[in-house]
Amino acid sequence: MLVNSIFPKVNYPDDKKSIEHIIKEYDRRMEHILGYPNTKKVGKYILDIISILLIVYILKCSSVSFGIRILYMLPLIICIIYKNILLIKAQKDNYKNKKFYYGLKNFNIISICVFIFSGIFMIESLLFYRKWSDENYFISFCILAILSAISFIIARTIAPKKFIESYQYKENKLYITSSIFVGIVTLLVSIAYFSKPYYLILILSYVMVVVMSGLMTYTTFIYKQYDKIQELKKQINYIPKEK
Repeated sequence: MLVNSIFPKVNYPDDKKSIEHIIKEYDRRMEHILGYPNTKKVGKYILDIISILLIVYILKCSSVSFGIRILYMLPLIICIIYKNILLIKAQKDNYKNKKFYYGLKNFNIISICVFIFSGIFMIESLLFYRKWSDENYFISFCILAILSAISFIIARTIAPKKFIESYQYKENKLYITSSIFVGIVTLLVSIAYFSKPYYLILILSYVMVVVMSGLMTYTTFIYKQYDKIQELKKQINYIPKEK
């Protein structure tokens, strides 16, 4: 039964109220996210505009080899293109498809994460202008990629358990323990790698990318439960109470 595959530790049907509460909480949070106004002005594209300027900066940074620059630039280019494809599709549907619109909203977190990731190159190029070789930039990229991957793996591993806990009758926590832990590790590694205090902005950027990687993983997991939640409503004959 689907309810057992999603909520293996919930005693159904004896504990039907817990299932109903999880469904209600999922719908409530989704409506809250979808409730944010979809700005039709330039503000909606501000991140894309800044991202394009960042891409131009990376392209013009000739002191670093093109191969290194493409490592930082390509994820941002793909993100901008994919985000705008999603946006165009959502606009054609007039934002009526809740699942699709929900996915578009969640993709904003991915966009921010990728932007910070690419922005680290700009910070590094300013701090270490003509001091770093291509090897230094590549080592920095590898450290960031490995720590982000660790954050992803940890967050994905605990996501099912955290999903159940956060949607039951408990106080909801907005942070992800694994991301904070990996963020601290990142901070220590960064301090060891960059020993001067004025590199703080670079260190904080490292931490932000790692934490955002965990958050991005968890929010994506929640989004992917949408179809299961809808199917679950049918199985337990869930009828939402009128407000």
